[in-house]
This record gives sequence, structure tokens and C-alpha cells, in this order.
Amino acid sequence: MSYLNLLPSPTAAQRALARIDMHAGFLALHMKKNYLGAYNALWNNPAASPLDIIAMMGTQAAATFARSARLGAYLVAEGFAVPTTIPAGWTCTANADGSLAATAPAGWTAGTPAAPQWCSRGPASASPIPNTVATASAS
Repeated sequence: MSYLNLLPSPTAAQRALARIDMHAGFLALHMKKNYLGAYNALWNNPAASPLDIIAMMGTQAAATFARSARLGAYLVAEGFAVPTTIPAGWTCTANADGSLAATAPAGWTAGTPAAPQWCSRGPASASPIPNTVATASAS
């Protein structure tokens, strides 16, 4: 006789709860993986500079940055270590049309990482600048 036969079988509700918890956890991990992939594709891309990538985003850039900021805040609230900042020295200002005006820090050269590489365990060091975009004032 197996000891497993002595344990009560979980109810249908208990099994459903376990499945919901498992899927919610997998969803959060999937979101984190994709968030870090996008962050690294922008700030650590050896083939394209962040300035070029942001320019290619066109009028979707500000919305993309805002969506990324919301997702980063959610992931942090869920206990994940993810970058919620733009790299130190970089500035991004939203234009009225939704594009971004991005400026690299002095001394930065294209082809060099703009930020530490992020992986599932976090960065070598974190940047202190919030992942927010200033809004250009109308002149």
C-alpha cells in the first residue's frame, strides 16, 4: 500500500486554484523575460544604437516607453528585479506627435552598451534615472 493513497485527494476547486497559481506565475515570468529582452535590445544592442532604434520607433516611441514603464512597475510590484530606469546620462523627451527626442550622454560612442546587460538575476549595477519621459513644452 502506498502512502500516497492515505492522503486526501484535492478537490476540484483546489486543483483549479493550483492551476491558476501556476499559470499566473508562468505569465509573470514570461512577461519578465520579454521585458528584459526588449530592454536589452534597445540599450545593449551591438548592431544598432539606442538613438537609431528610438528614431525608428517614430510616433510610437512615447507610447512604447510609457507601456514599458507600466510593465516594469508591475514586475517590480510582483517582486522581480528589472530595470525601471533609462541609462544614466540619457534623456528622452516626448514630442507632441508621440516621437521621442533622445540624447546620449557626453562621451558615449555608438556600438558600446548604453546600460548594464540585464538577465534574470539583475544587472551589475542599476541606473538612478526613472524610466519616465519628459513632455516637451509647446512653444
